[in-house]
Amino acid sequence: MFWTKVILVGLLATAADGSCTPQTTSYPLVAGQHHNVGSVHVTPTADCSDFNVEYSTQDGWCMKETHLQVNNLHEVTNKKGNPKVGHFENGDSYHPCVTSATFGPFDCGADGNVPIAAHAVVDAAKITLPPPTTQGSVEIQVFGVPGTTFEDTTFWDVEIDFLDVKEPVFFDAWCIDRRTFLSNRERGCANLYADYDTLPGYLKECVEGYIHLDQVNYIINNFSHGDSEPSCGGPYDYKDIQGAIWELVEPDLSPQGRQCYRDEILDAAAMYGIGFEPNCYQLRAVVIEPFDCDAGQPTNCNVGYPLIKQIIFAEMLVCAIDHSCDCEETGWGKDNNSVQFSDTNGWAAYNEYTCDCDCGARERHLRAA
Repeated sequence: MFWTKVILVGLLATAADGSCTPQTTSYPLVAGQHHNVGSVHVTPTADCSDFNVEYSTQDGWCMKETHLQVNNLHEVTNKKGNPKVGHFENGDSYHPCVTSATFGPFDCGADGNVPIAAHAVVDAAKITLPPPTTQGSVEIQVFGVPGTTFEDTTFWDVEIDFLDVKEPVFFDAWCIDRRTFLSNRERGCANLYADYDTLPGYLKECVEGYIHLDQVNYIINNFSHGDSEPSCGGPYDYKDIQGAIWELVEPDLSPQGRQCYRDEILDAAAMYGIGFEPNCYQLRAVVIEPFDCDAGQPTNCNVGYPLIKQIIFAEMLVCAIDHSCDCEETGWGKDNNSVQFSDTNGWAAYNEYTCDCDCGARERHLRAA
């Protein structure tokens, strides 16, 4: 079993447009100092006299424990001033792990200044990929239409129901097959392949460039929507990344995406991605083969069966696929304005949330060391 501790704390920003409408402020939930595993949301009540704190995770991460302390931080620290998260007044443990948890409402107090320390024990959701011979072994639902999905960060978002996970897990997803099509909220059965050597022959024919999936893995771990690349004059978008993936796995079809950006991605993949194998905390392209549950047949890449037709892949954490990987890490949210619990230990910190309805602009701070 592996787990990661996270302390993340935030300061609420009130509305700056004169309306005094309570605004939710979200902060990254960071594990291992580098991995964004979710968010902590601070949401005030309508009159800004109280607030709630919500944890949420993403990309297959889930929470085994939460620890939240609002006010009275001195009561949950040791003699050196370091926090004892097991003494935090709010929190819970979860078996199996969960992707969201909410606490509150909390009173803003007499002076409206409330210190908040949010901590979580996170883990990769317990996902065991079924053997390829277990046909139609998971249920999936694909969300979005290219060009309109989730800030256009990937081509699709896919929800997968695993037998050993309490809640459906959402993943970013990309297209492999360009000969068939998907529509928003298509639902069906599927087989999953993380070991490309186990792809059946007919599926290898559909995914002509399956031998380049090592380079695809390099791309999804090193390029993302909004990343800047000076030589092309601006950031990548999801179409450039999808275009590069298609050129690797559907090489006989015309290129897609902006040429400069696509070529830079492909050049990097050719230089660094051959033989690339994702490790702990990295993403792996798990091939999703549509399977018609009623007909008892897999997809046909030239015709397609009802429901889910297109072959796609989901970005899954290696930790969630292979539990032999030692993924234990500790990490917390950080910035240069952190308020540390103690000078002797720079990892534990808290935020000061100013709880009022001041209509002026309010500075936002993420305070953690």
